[in-house]
Amino acid sequence: MTTVGPQSVFFALVAHAPLASSLRSVALHVHPDCSDDLLAVDVLPNWSAEQVVEALTAVSEAASGRPLLVLVDVFGATPANGAGRFVVGRPDAAAVAGVNVPMLWRALGYRHLPLREVEALCMQGGAMGLRILAAAD
Repeated sequence: MTTVGPQSVFFALVAHAPLASSLRSVALHVHPDCSDDLLAVDVLPNWSAEQVVEALTAVSEAASGRPLLVLVDVFGATPANGAGRFVVGRPDAAAVAGVNVPMLWRALGYRHLPLREVEALCMQGGAMGLRILAAAD
């Protein structure tokens, strides 16, 4: 088991409802020890980017000073727009769009590393999870 210290990365899943909560549930299948390190923000259809910023402000308080990695579903949509605004000017926060299960599992597995390394590893995990399973003839 990975030792998680006080500076291990804290995670926020921000996605169109109910995807964030669903991804959190899937993450805990493999990393049940992460339940206190992973919060879900399900963005409702009427939310603005500012409401996402407000939700992430509350998440950052829950992170208690730890680095924060925000994983969002779709680049250019409200969750990503809010997350982008939230992380600007925060060296202790980063956001990555296009979250998928391999990305999430990899990020959680390396949460004890520095934020920028976890960010890079989750991007690799996300890309490595994309495969064509069977080609059409």
